Amino acid sequence: MDKSRLYIKGVTQLRQFGNIGLIVLTDADQTKHLSMPCNMDRLYDLEGFFKKRHTSVDALISVLWTIIRDHTGTPYEVHVTDVSRGKYRMELQDVKKSIAYKLEPTAAITLAAVADLPIYISPQLFDIQGVDYNPDNEKVSLPLNVLSYELLENALRRAVKDEDYRMAMAIKQEMDNRKNKKL
Repeated sequence: MDKSRLYIKGVTQLRQFGNIGLIVLTDADQTKHLSMPCNMDRLYDLEGFFKKRHTSVDALISVLWTIIRDHTGTPYEVHVTDVSRGKYRMELQDVKKSIAYKLEPTAAITLAAVADLPIYISPQLFDIQGVDYNPDNEKVSLPLNVLSYELLENALRRAVKDEDYRMAMAIKQEMDNRKNKKL
C-alpha cells in the first residue's frame, strides 16, 4: 500500500466559527498540510499535550495504550482513509494482522499523539485534500468538504456579509452536492 506520512504540526482555534478547533497535519517536507476540524474540548486536550500540560484523558489513553502494546506486541498505525460529508474517516490499523478499527478523527489524532503512532494517508487523497503549507502565514486554508453542514451555513452567511460572492457560490455548491447525495 502506497502511503504518505503525516505529522501533527499543531492546533488552533477558528475564531470566525466560534468554538471550533483545527488540527494541522503536514507532510515530512512541510510543503502541504491537511486541516482537520475538531471541537474545543479535543483542541484543549491536544493543546495541553503539546504544551506538556497533560490531562486525565492523556493519562488514560497512555495507560490503556501501554496495556494494549504490551499484551499484543503488534505495531499499529493511524490512517486517514477518506473524507465524506464534512468529516475525515480514520482507522487504527494493526500492521501484522491487517485489521482496521474505525476511529473518530480527533480521537485517532489524540491516540497517535499520546501513543506516538505514525499517521498515514494515501498520496492520492493527500493530493486532493492537501493544501500548500506556509508556516509564516497566520491563515490556514482548508477544503470545504471537511466542514460540517452547520459550519458551511455559517461560512455562507459570512461570505455573503463580506460580499465574497465567489466563495459564497462555492459554499452553496458544496451544500447542494451534499443535499443531492442524500436523495
